[in-house]
Amino acid sequence: MDTLELISRLSRLPGPSGFEDAVALAIRAELDDVAGTWESDALGNLVLRLPAPDDAPVLLLTAHMDEVGLLVKYVADDGMLSCAAIGMIDERTLPAARVEIWTDDGPVLGVVGSKSRHMVSAADLAAAPAVQDLWIDVGAGSAAEVAELGVRVGQPATTVSPPTRLGRRLTSKAIDDRAGCAVLIEVARAVADAARDYALVFAWTVQEEVGSRGARVLGQWLPATAAIVVDTTPAGDRTTPAHLATAVVGGGPVIRAHDTRGTMGTFYSVAVRRRLESLAERFQVDSYPTWTDACEIHLAGRGVATGGVFLPRRCSHSPSEVIDLADVEAAIELLTRFCDVDAATLSALAQRPAHPLVLA
Repeated sequence: MDTLELISRLSRLPGPSGFEDAVALAIRAELDDVAGTWESDALGNLVLRLPAPDDAPVLLLTAHMDEVGLLVKYVADDGMLSCAAIGMIDERTLPAARVEIWTDDGPVLGVVGSKSRHMVSAADLAAAPAVQDLWIDVGAGSAAEVAELGVRVGQPATTVSPPTRLGRRLTSKAIDDRAGCAVLIEVARAVADAARDYALVFAWTVQEEVGSRGARVLGQWLPATAAIVVDTTPAGDRTTPAHLATAVVGGGPVIRAHDTRGTMGTFYSVAVRRRLESLAERFQVDSYPTWTDACEIHLAGRGVATGGVFLPRRCSHSPSEVIDLADVEAAIELLTRFCDVDAATLSALAQRPAHPLVLA
């Protein structure tokens, strides 16, 4: 299996937060030959449980299906559309971008309006445009013509950005987190037929980009002993000081120690992190100002020993995110090794002292 091709197939699909159905169907199709039980919930989380003994400890591996995008919120009399942001989309990358509005009859192409460069002032150049000030042109001259195209308020839109290879790298929309979804698919394939005395569960969650809402629901109905969240993370680049974004694209998967943004975030399990580090051939460690699905999963029930494996990416939340195949392959290998665990060890990860300063 060509993992980049798998990521490309998933990234092409529309799946803004709240509209992940096409991605979920594709993931089920990719794992159609894997023996296990599929489940879902009212929000759309997709779960694959591999066969396991009754009452065995549970290892949960998760990745989120949704991407940032736009939502049609108003149709003007002249046929122009106004949109709201779905998630933390990068407004700077939107002017003059092509988008697809996902109607009941399929996609309708549009172009995000951009003020003519001839009319741009110094003040315009100094500030990023606000999403509410942008408009989308679908080639209609009136609201009635927009309606004839099947475009309605409440429909999602995604940028048009076909996945393209950059040597061993890939650029596309929705690398965050279709790359993580692909990692879970490859790990499920690799370990599906292995014997184990614990329960291994794969979950592809919804609505991470708008506050990890799917993960909150998942944690309530799927209790786990330990969990690993697989996602992407902003990497350093020529514009960002190294101490603010320590991960490097091509430097290996990131094993996270801590993250926080506002009131959301996670202190990742020291025990799980140490085990990941002991199994990784190469890796990076970071602390980053963000949140992931771990912030909800680790708080479920009486608490879940949770780790995070993240894939460094550039151009975050834009139509042209960039990821390195070497990092993806290393993450697949790391998680496959982590799954080669027994029930006693898995249970111990959730029970051992969390910090080396705690005396036995």
